Amino acid sequence: MYWTPGEHPASLDPVNRQDLRRGPEGNEVPSRTTLRRSIPVLAAYLTCTSLAALASAYAVYLNVTHARSIMDTAQRLHIPVSLMVPFGILLGSAAAGLLAGLAVPGIGTAAAAGLVAYFVIALAAHLRAHDFQLAWALIYLSLAGAALATGLAYHGPLG
Repeated sequence: MYWTPGEHPASLDPVNRQDLRRGPEGNEVPSRTTLRRSIPVLAAYLTCTSLAALASAYAVYLNVTHARSIMDTAQRLHIPVSLMVPFGILLGSAAAGLLAGLAVPGIGTAAAAGLVAYFVIALAAHLRAHDFQLAWALIYLSLAGAALATGLAYHGPLG
């Protein structure tokens, strides 16, 4: 499939002409290496986003059902139990935003950035309370950061 001169596929930036080569008819076509390079990035993006959404959905379940581990953590951090459901709603919104971001990239970027901010604040709350059981907060932060980074790598900063 060839494009007429001046027409470019949506996946390429028209200004970035080094990713284009001349086809047999003299038309510009994307190089095979450019398209091949985007497949691993897409796979990483889908994997990281799916894992982050799944982990957030699990955190929603733990918050809404007042799981023992969440209640113990809230007690250590001096956070009222009444805030666990609103935190669960925030996490659920982020999980839904990550999945919606597969269709609308800007929503996914905003959701991933929100999750990163949420877990940075969670880490700060742990450190403020001198609670150094940071493993789960760091795991969730890593998943959110990976979803944000791969989303930006795949879609670009403006989606």
